[in-house]
Amino acid sequence: MRRILSPMLLLLTVVPATVAAGQNLLFILDASGSMWGRVDDTPKIVVARDVMTELVGDLPADARAGLIAYGHRRKGDCSDIESLVGLGPLDRDAMIARIQGLNPKGKTPITAAVEQAIAQLRQIEDAASVVLVSDGLESCGGDPCEAVKAARESGVDFRLHVVGFDLGDSDPSQLQCMAEAGGGRFVTAASAEELAGALKTVSAPPEPVALRIVATNGEDGAVIEEGLAWDLRDTGSGETPAENRETAALDATVLPGAYRVTVRRAADGATAERDIRVTGEAEQRFRVALPALLPDATLSAPESAAAGARVAVSWTGPADAGDTITVDAPDEGGRFPINSEKASEGSPVQLLMPPKPGDYEIRYVQKQGYRVLARQPVTVTAVPASVAGPGTAAAGSTVSVQWRGPAYNGDTITVDAPDEGGRFPINSAGVSEGSPVALAMPPEPGTYELRYVQKQGYEVLARQTIEIEKVPVSVRGPETAAAGATIEVAWSGPEYDGDTITVDAPDEGGRFPINGARVSEGSPATLQMPPEPGTYELRYVQKQGYKVLARQTIAVTDVTASVSGPARAPAGAEVDVEWRGPAYGGDTITVDAPGEGGRFPINSERASEGSPVALRMPPEPGDYELRYVMKQDHRIVARQPITVDPVSASLDAPASGVAGGSLTVQWEGPAYSGDYIAVDEADARGRFPMERTRVSAGSPLEIALPDAAGDYELRYVQKQGYRILARQPLSVRPGAP
Repeated sequence: MRRILSPMLLLLTVVPATVAAGQNLLFILDASGSMWGRVDDTPKIVVARDVMTELVGDLPADARAGLIAYGHRRKGDCSDIESLVGLGPLDRDAMIARIQGLNPKGKTPITAAVEQAIAQLRQIEDAASVVLVSDGLESCGGDPCEAVKAARESGVDFRLHVVGFDLGDSDPSQLQCMAEAGGGRFVTAASAEELAGALKTVSAPPEPVALRIVATNGEDGAVIEEGLAWDLRDTGSGETPAENRETAALDATVLPGAYRVTVRRAADGATAERDIRVTGEAEQRFRVALPALLPDATLSAPESAAAGARVAVSWTGPADAGDTITVDAPDEGGRFPINSEKASEGSPVQLLMPPKPGDYEIRYVQKQGYRVLARQPVTVTAVPASVAGPGTAAAGSTVSVQWRGPAYNGDTITVDAPDEGGRFPINSAGVSEGSPVALAMPPEPGTYELRYVQKQGYEVLARQTIEIEKVPVSVRGPETAAAGATIEVAWSGPEYDGDTITVDAPDEGGRFPINGARVSEGSPATLQMPPEPGTYELRYVQKQGYKVLARQTIAVTDVTASVSGPARAPAGAEVDVEWRGPAYGGDTITVDAPGEGGRFPINSERASEGSPVALRMPPEPGDYELRYVMKQDHRIVARQPITVDPVSASLDAPASGVAGGSLTVQWEGPAYSGDYIAVDEADARGRFPMERTRVSAGSPLEIALPDAAGDYELRYVQKQGYRILARQPLSVRPGAP
């Protein structure tokens, strides 16, 4: 026993000699089941009890100490943690008795034990040293290192030292992390020298700390460089390391602890206080924010003004970039005023008053920090306004509305539902048009309001109820009509500007009809039917709101049409196509590829030219369709397949010629109108040749040769599609010098 105790006793006996008066020492002792393990045949708990007993016996009488143990009461219980002696003035006998009564039983809940120790430290609010003695690692799933980090970051002033007692093969990194996070040291009992050094550190009195405190002009302002006086008081002892010290920044050397700093500014007598906690770490810096020292500014404006009016505001102030003269509610900050004008516009400014009556403030607002440098109360009074119109009106009609009011720029006379705000009325007219205004009524019958609406804030200054009545409307047309046909539709209705007679599908709205005619053209209206057969509606549509006021069902029947032409034709040839159909204006007989729509055919002729039409075939061979296409929606109502056969051409001419001369060419080909014999470069397309002669000149024909010698091509080019039907190499020789 003596052989084991002697080194530890030797190391621990240095503690009492270095404990400072009033210093807080809190021990956490491992009393878990593993402490029954032996060191040189002696249980570790016996070693620990004896060492701690001697240590406590040698502590000075004015020491402050506490003891927490874990794992000493119940097996397998992670909550088995007990504060055996609360941190306070040393009660030597009580602490020794509790130490000697420890008998290991349970788990190793290091994290929870550390958290209990930290809870005690929060209550005393003074610096402390904590010593953990453990022979093992956390066994209850906690993270003691994170617990220590969190406590230090929250401002608890302590240092944690960890003694690993006979750790054996256990990984010491967890305990080492705790010591590092706690600003202390980690040692093991196997190293007497390191343990002695650690215990000296634990019990050593705190070192004085260098402190610097500066003051700022407002929370986010610059550091103040002159004109300050400082007080610094220890809130625990009441001592004053600094009193009325006149200096720009307060520099002091103090012991760790809680302090209150007070700073006064000579320029305006403003003061600020801050409670700070000085820890045992290196030089520490703090800031104290004095109220911002504001530049001088003044305002001169009327004491009252009408809502929405502009008033002249004279001002003086720093006129920094972005400074503003504003009006706002007295309890609002300076950043988002109701209205404002830039100080850069000079003094006075014309400031727009709020739209609602009430008590407000005119302010000079500094851009930096949106600080209010000057303020003046202003009472905003209500402005008189009225509207007078008829008590009833027909839906969609235009009525005359008399009005009185401030006539501010953008004010309007409106009509809207009674429960709606002023911003988005059904209809409106600007007061700039004078009184009375012509105002269109809503398209739907019901109860509405005529209103005077102030532009600013869309405040409704006056209102009058008006009843909107239904208007009798009708449409009368045939019950059936052919697709695309034009019919007459008789109608009666209000004849408002822009109203239309339309035809559309029954489930469609009134805005985008298939076809329509304006009622301004009179009754009956001439209306073209849809191109597709089906059930439709004839309608009277009011322009305002595109409301359908009347409707009648009409059945649109299909039209009969046919095309008849040859089954085959040469490419580019004109063929006669017989046809039958409605012959509506703009209908066409066309030729196109089978999969294409009716809008952009290859070739076409108008049906208005009669039957048959001479229709030119495509220039490329292939399968096509002859079609009857209605102009409306380009609907194809008849079609016949046709095969377009290739056409050929040949050239017979000398293989060469002289530059700048001419060449005689024999040719054969379809000789369509516009076809030509061309000379061009071999890789050029057929549309823009260097030289050409139309085949209408007959065969043979003469064609000019290029002025430049070289290799070219002689070609037969079909005008439609500029298709090259024949080609022959041609060499052009230099002419005589």
